[in-house]
Amino acid sequence: MYRQATEILKKLSLREKVGLMSGHTSRKSIHGALKGTTGVHYNEYPYSAGGNPEKGIPAVEFCDGPNGVVCGRGKSTCFPVPMMRAASFDTELEEKIGAAIGEEILAYGGNLFGGVCINLPYHPGWGRCQETYGEDDFLIGEMGKAMVRGVQSTGVIACLKHFAFNQMENNRFRVNVVCDKKTEREIFLRHFEKCVKAGAGAVMSAYNSYQGVMCGHNSYLLNDVLKEEWGFDGFILSDFTWGVRDTVEAANGGQNIEMADTLYFGSRLVQAVQEGKVSESVIDDAAFRIIYTMLRFDNIRREAFKGLKKQNRISTAGMIKKSVIGCKSHRQLALRSAEEGCVLLKNEGPVLPLSRNNRKIAVFGRLADTPNTGDRGSARVYPEYTVTIIQGILKEVSEDAEVIYYTGKNLSHAKRLMKEADAAIIVAGYDYYDEGEAISRDQSTPEKGSFAGGDRCGLLRLHEDDEEFLEKTAGLNSNTIVILIAGSMIIPGKWIEKIPSVLYGFYGGMEGGRAIARVLFGKCDPGGRLPFVIPEKEEDLPKLDFSANEVRYQYWHGYRRLKHLGKKAMFPFGYGLSYTTFKLFGVEAEFDREHLKIRISANIQNTGKRTGETILQVYVKTPENDSVFCIKGFKRVKLEKDEEKEVQIEIEKFDLEIWNVEGGFFHLLPGKYNIGVGFSSDEKQWNILECLV
Repeated sequence: MYRQATEILKKLSLREKVGLMSGHTSRKSIHGALKGTTGVHYNEYPYSAGGNPEKGIPAVEFCDGPNGVVCGRGKSTCFPVPMMRAASFDTELEEKIGAAIGEEILAYGGNLFGGVCINLPYHPGWGRCQETYGEDDFLIGEMGKAMVRGVQSTGVIACLKHFAFNQMENNRFRVNVVCDKKTEREIFLRHFEKCVKAGAGAVMSAYNSYQGVMCGHNSYLLNDVLKEEWGFDGFILSDFTWGVRDTVEAANGGQNIEMADTLYFGSRLVQAVQEGKVSESVIDDAAFRIIYTMLRFDNIRREAFKGLKKQNRISTAGMIKKSVIGCKSHRQLALRSAEEGCVLLKNEGPVLPLSRNNRKIAVFGRLADTPNTGDRGSARVYPEYTVTIIQGILKEVSEDAEVIYYTGKNLSHAKRLMKEADAAIIVAGYDYYDEGEAISRDQSTPEKGSFAGGDRCGLLRLHEDDEEFLEKTAGLNSNTIVILIAGSMIIPGKWIEKIPSVLYGFYGGMEGGRAIARVLFGKCDPGGRLPFVIPEKEEDLPKLDFSANEVRYQYWHGYRRLKHLGKKAMFPFGYGLSYTTFKLFGVEAEFDREHLKIRISANIQNTGKRTGETILQVYVKTPENDSVFCIKGFKRVKLEKDEEKEVQIEIEKFDLEIWNVEGGFFHLLPGKYNIGVGFSSDEKQWNILECLV
């Protein structure tokens, strides 16, 4: 591939090389689609860039995500949001979802998936938290790496986004982010590096600035770190339309493709080269990266088609069948993912699972009867159907059961219904009006109002009407279940003390309502564990002004911040209940000096009365001063009643290293490493060991 790409490059003129760096879709059509003023929705068809058929160079055909493939209408499989998929702690399942997404992209005629969002939510109020894999860089890196493997197994290029420091919506076009080097490398860039080294073929730069330089022009991030230090051999593309704002700065800063239209590259870039403002070697580097990557993945795709042909997914014309889009096996993956992502926070009694013998079930809340797959910005997927929670419940109850649905608008009426019911289910939380991408009319004014979404400024609890309803109905029915719907953290109010059962349902995709109902009635175990901490109060979180023009990110955030401050969590990171119980014993740890990794082995037994799943989690505290326990390993385990398994987890050197501020490199610090093994980040429940490195 390298030699072939080199030979092709030699035959290209300057204009042809620059042509490879140019998007072909007008910003007017893209923004009109986002606002609903055109006959098609955003990315209804793949967005094209570059390409030169006469010279054998395929065009980039961009398909957005991350909840599935944004292309098409009423066809694509809509998976749960990545935050819910992160709650599964299931990298094998995420890889399968990635492969399914890759297949659907190919069926749409695409070849690049722009939906591997691995930005770390510094604060849970970020509107697009739902698009990433939790609050911890290790979890994000592992899940992101799995998505990269899955997508690229089909020959589709996985594009990581948004590089880097993209943690707010409302002011994303203006904000400048600053932080110290240790925070930069260990917290905000390490998981990007992991996914790059997993072979990701493309990276999308971010809108915001870092250290005073726009990320789409940032030579330190794009040239020094990404290309030189990490050895990234793929290509970089800008975030759409406003990701490039200067021809010379962007080209010299390491940008390779201006997406999805061309304003600053194209003829302006040719002129800049002719005037000596941009060296042609910069253009050669960008063009080579594009040619090499497109040829490499074209080859991978041909190999992938051999396997797909055996599965009868290739047509006689040699193309992947359109019937792959939204097919049964992909919908089953979506259902499984939603089941594995439901997190049971509380279950006194136990109230759950509900018996099918319940004669009358009362369901409350507007969101119970609302198709609610999350953000409706660039991440919106258009499936054939979306199962609501009430539809899922009606499918699971017995034929002679009575299900009463009421929004709860009249409190007196709701109280009466609740008292008369055998069980009461209250659905509360958010939708795309409350959180999501902030769609903007121009590069300086984030648009709100009718274009909903954006950051959850000051909204980490339920809406006032939901809080009031829960406060005034709590205790009326001893079999009350609250289902929380959101893309990230909700801090429960005082009502949680009087509610016996609470289930976190996230945005569960097209099968979300069915999955929640199956969990409620015990068809499956609530398989999720929190991919973020829930503190007792907002003040325990980092302060962040979502309207600021400059923000400084600190080292401590999420569960690590609470540990650093000695604060107790309402629900710790990694927490979640099962319908059964588990016993952990025989925990051992050893350091492999030859391969520089820590090996953990442990035995888990299902001590309950039914099949269940749990997540074994390993937390490590390095010898560094001021260190806290951080998750460095996990494994999902399914056990039948009374079954026992030995589980092994390896912690790689990469995940043990810390940043040497003076030397400017990562290194493995020698000394005593404390290791906590358990089922959440709650240290009181751990087996604690020591390991000399």
